[in-house]
Amino acid sequence: MCDDAVREVAFDPNYDPKRKGEGPGGDYAAYFSVRLRVFCDEQEISIDDEVDGADEKCKHYALFKGSQAVAVCRLSIEPPCI
Repeated sequence: MCDDAVREVAFDPNYDPKRKGEGPGGDYAAYFSVRLRVFCDEQEISIDDEVDGADEKCKHYALFKGSQAVAVCRLSIEPPCI
């Protein structure tokens, strides 16, 4: 049996990515942890640019290996489509 699964991740308005490690956990926190690691830590994009207010209107997906999110995707069908 394969532990890998792509799941849609529900937007959590209570999660504040600017307060890493605080607040509710769950799939959205795991999803955002990958985003922060890739875009803010590795690519040095400011957290203010990454947390751009578009998340509420987007679909979020994560590839989970067991219970750990290892890849993420944010999909927007509204301009600016990021």
